[in-house]
Amino acid sequence: MNDLSAAWLLHSRPYKERSVIAEFLVEDYGRLAMVVRGVRQAKSRTAPLCCNPLPGSG
Repeated sequence: MNDLSAAWLLHSRPYKERSVIAEFLVEDYGRLAMVVRGVRQAKSRTAPLCCNPLPGSG
């Protein structure tokens, strides 16, 4: 099942060595917190997505 919903990053903070805990506002589900693994690695493809929260959100 691949349901896609619009999501906005509200806040992210470091977790362990290579991960972050990211809080998203998801259109269909409300506010969700997730562990995004491997995002803090030098060669991470998802780093730009999880390191730039919305302006004025924290």
